[in-house]
Amino acid sequence: MSQKFVKRRSVKALSSGVANQIAAGEVVERPASVVKELIENSLDAEATHLEIEVAGGGASLIRISDDGYGIPRDELALALRSHTTSKLREIRDLDDILTLGFRGEALPSIASISRYTITSRSPEEQHGWCLFGEGTRTHGKPAPRPARVGTCIEVRDLFFNVPARRKFLRTEKTELHHIESIVRRMALSRFDVGFKFQHNDRQIWSLPKSADARGALNRIERLCGRVFAESAVVVDFSVAQMRIHGWLGLPGLTRKHPDVQFFFVNGRSVKDRTLSHAVRQAYANRLEDDELPRYVLYFDLPLLDVDVNVHPAKAEVRFRETRFVHNFILQHILKALADVPGQRVLSLEASGYPENCSRLISSPRGGGLSAYQQLYGRSGRSPQPLVGSHSHVTISERYAVCISGDQLEIVDLVEAQRLLQARRLQQVYSEGA
Repeated sequence: MSQKFVKRRSVKALSSGVANQIAAGEVVERPASVVKELIENSLDAEATHLEIEVAGGGASLIRISDDGYGIPRDELALALRSHTTSKLREIRDLDDILTLGFRGEALPSIASISRYTITSRSPEEQHGWCLFGEGTRTHGKPAPRPARVGTCIEVRDLFFNVPARRKFLRTEKTELHHIESIVRRMALSRFDVGFKFQHNDRQIWSLPKSADARGALNRIERLCGRVFAESAVVVDFSVAQMRIHGWLGLPGLTRKHPDVQFFFVNGRSVKDRTLSHAVRQAYANRLEDDELPRYVLYFDLPLLDVDVNVHPAKAEVRFRETRFVHNFILQHILKALADVPGQRVLSLEASGYPENCSRLISSPRGGGLSAYQQLYGRSGRSPQPLVGSHSHVTISERYAVCISGDQLEIVDLVEAQRLLQARRLQQVYSEGA
């Protein structure tokens, strides 16, 4: 059996241009990836206001302007070179990164697959400086340009020189959806920063920065919906150097898709199995099998107790004490949900009760009985207190017993009232949508 050999090719170093394009494959999966990297750089530059403009789902144009501290003229060209960063000097600095970087500084990779323009001005300079180019070619040196303090990065024709990558982009609507998801997460991570976002010259969001809880809740309403914002349960617990805070959705107002599930660790948006499992477990006995909890949660802990460099896009983290973190989150979400509606009705076999009996042992909470009847119904028959030989049964002010056939149900009347209110609220918002 003959065996064919391919002629051996000698090992050579890649050119910087090819290396940057390959690196872009790790960082820039689609236009949303560019938006994420550039917003992170703006936030790390201590910007207080960002303007995000995109066109064609981001494939045609991405322009992000900020009022951060800017890039000085003599560092502008350096920022486009590989392996340059303002956030890392030695390997031990990895354990003490306070920013969203350092992989977030992906300018060389982004520039290598686009036509770009960077205009920036530092506070010490009298005017801004502009640098532009396409792919691996930079056209000239930084040129003076009128500009406010901050940075504006414009990225056009993404993947223009990598057609194999460009053809894998989805429809404009799909790419815009991914960008919206990124902007939403970033805006939820920093209430102290204003965001403006538009697509094809149409404004999508204008979110002023806020310094108090009321302003934060207004942003929650814009980004997560009015129903969630007006009914959410506030959670805020601190133990030693760990804190869990944010908003939890009412079990009675759940959804069947994860449209509002946001978790931030030390200000960074993550999708972590440990955290999401803890939340699901806390809601476990309050939801139907196909329902999902809704939440916007923030978890803060010492930097040395979490590793943020386990994923190229920093979408995942690793905790030093995974079990402890899980139990901490679970315990305090359970506490916050303790007074939230969604208790299951407890069904028991009631053998020995009269057949076809449908009556309630009532408590003084008539409103609760009415709410129960509206929620669960009883074949159109009004509930009546159980009398006669069964009058010896004692029921508290909060609970009632419903007998239907051979089933006995213990009902929490207060929770029935709250569930009904939540259901009515959801109906009002659905009709108004």
